[in-house]
Amino acid sequence: MPVEWRDNFSVGNLMIDGDHQALIDIVNEYERVLADKDLDRLKDVYRRLFDYAEMHFEREIALQKAIHFPHHAAHAQRHDDLLRQLTAIHEAFVAGTERKSIIPKTTQLLRGWLLTHILKEDMKLKPYFTGHRGAA
Repeated sequence: MPVEWRDNFSVGNLMIDGDHQALIDIVNEYERVLADKDLDRLKDVYRRLFDYAEMHFEREIALQKAIHFPHHAAHAQRHDDLLRQLTAIHEAFVAGTERKSIIPKTTQLLRGWLLTHILKEDMKLKPYFTGHRGAA
């Protein structure tokens, strides 16, 4: 079942919310392509996911610094950890090693990380975007 954007995912910033919606769309596409067993297209979707995530992470950290979010370094580390995991998974997938176990792990990682990260980590930004820093 695809992940659907909900209002409670909003961090109060249109750019970041738009990025999150795009990431959810790419994860959903990844899962559709996976269900179709189209491995060539899967590689393309995976590359797009990685590239978009990398761009989004850079933009999000730059914005965190601009709004003086005090935990931007730790947040950036979480982003870097995910990109390292995705790189390792992609390299193993392309090499053909452990392909059967990699695909379900990737799906779990993408869904779990994306939703948990948005709802727990990125939500810490909301008071900074909405001007309610006392609630942070």
